[in-house]
Amino acid sequence: MVDCEYGIGRGRRPRQGNPLKDGLAQLDEYLSRLGLDSGTLMIFDRRPNVLRKRPNPEISRSTTPEGRDVTLFHA
Repeated sequence: MVDCEYGIGRGRRPRQGNPLKDGLAQLDEYLSRLGLDSGTLMIFDRRPNVLRKRPNPEISRSTTPEGRDVTLFHA
């Protein structure tokens, strides 16, 4: 199952800090409601001061605040 939510109206602006913490907390709420133990989070970090190491998303593992496994794509 693939579901997508856009950050429109959620305060995702260039001047704010790293969106990872808030994204993991938000995903945690969704996974809890769906009764799932893991999920995938893709973050499009468009802050102007963030260095882009490579043209493709960086893939890593993380956990939500409640300990759920997350595959993280950071673009």
